[in-house]
Amino acid sequence: MQDVVALEVCMNETLKTIVGILETGRTELQVAAAQILGELRSKDSSVVRALAVASSRSSVLGRYAIEALGQIGSPEALQVVVDLLSENQMLADQAVRLLGEAGPDAHPAIAEAFASAHSENRLRMLQVLLKSPSQDSIAPMVEALCAAETCGPAALALKKRLDSLEESLQQGLCEALVGRLDQEVPDEVLSEILTVIGLLGVDDVKATVIKYTDVSCSIEVRTAALRALVGQKLTATQVKGFLEQLQDSSQAVMHEVLRETLVELPEWPSGLGPTLKKMLASRNQNQRLFALRAMRHMATPELIKVALRLRDHSDPRFREAAQEVLATSKHALEPLLRLLTLCKDPAEGRRLADMLSRLGPVAKPQQVTLIAERAIKTLASKGPSADALCDVAISMGGKKVVPFLLEKAVRWRRTKRYSEALHVLAKLATADLLDD
Repeated sequence: MQDVVALEVCMNETLKTIVGILETGRTELQVAAAQILGELRSKDSSVVRALAVASSRSSVLGRYAIEALGQIGSPEALQVVVDLLSENQMLADQAVRLLGEAGPDAHPAIAEAFASAHSENRLRMLQVLLKSPSQDSIAPMVEALCAAETCGPAALALKKRLDSLEESLQQGLCEALVGRLDQEVPDEVLSEILTVIGLLGVDDVKATVIKYTDVSCSIEVRTAALRALVGQKLTATQVKGFLEQLQDSSQAVMHEVLRETLVELPEWPSGLGPTLKKMLASRNQNQRLFALRAMRHMATPELIKVALRLRDHSDPRFREAAQEVLATSKHALEPLLRLLTLCKDPAEGRRLADMLSRLGPVAKPQQVTLIAERAIKTLASKGPSADALCDVAISMGGKKVVPFLLEKAVRWRRTKRYSEALHVLAKLATADLLDD
């Protein structure tokens, strides 16, 4: 025990000697003293204070002193590094690096200094916080986003790093931003806040965001709020309200973003089909295109007929939208199958086959069997659509159609129809459906 006490006394005396050299020694000895104190990593307050004073004595000594403070890494030392970031521009870049290396340990000191820091230094601090986000980093993030002078760069930095935030941090950031929505802020700030909230994708703030889509808000704010709702489920009342705005000519400036939001709805509420059908007959081409895209989730046999006609539309957007409708509706399976069976153009046959293959999840087992039988029948008669039908049957049925196709291949081989048999076997092998 006495040995331990003696060692501590000796260590304290050594530190005092080194600190004394740091304070009064020649310049080269002061630099050496700062380096030694950094290696010793003593968290003694007298050491931290001495290094803090030394950091402002000269630019050369300052670089070594701040490096030592970063190595010590105590809350007191990191607070000095944060202060130097704001007060000594020559050491600012080095301070950013050291604080970044310290990670979340540096965040409380940054959060404390953030409000009083200059806007340029706030953005430097934000850079550190986003490198390893923590609960202590949420308040400064919100502060940077809600201040007009830092809003733009802060929003850009946040958008790049949002995916790296843990779910709890995303929830905390979202709640903090929602809490600032009621405060008086410029429209450009409010728009960025809404954009970040939308990217966070927290479902329970949807009702709050929708308030800012009201016609009483500025176009900038309404646009941000609508884009924040992209991909979210909306109620029938909410969707109906947006559709009314979409049909209001006085709201033409908002029509494009309204269409962008509504067309990405994961599912459409029931009862809105008649409104979309009415828009499908609109004289406005963009409205018709939107209605066609939106109705892919509620495609009826009547809409399938419209989509089949629009496959050959002169506008590629309509052709693409029509194909999307056909490739996602169970009502399109039979019409597409008929077209493919009669098709003689290989390129058109491939497009039809691709759409049919996407219908696999909604196809019934008996329909898959029918397609496989039709593929074999067409292959036997060397029809032009045989290849595409075979691909569709294999894509939809997978291993379930293997026994049927193998049986046909074996029968063909027995009757010396080797080319047809090998063709079917090659298709199965290409799809990796044949056992070794």
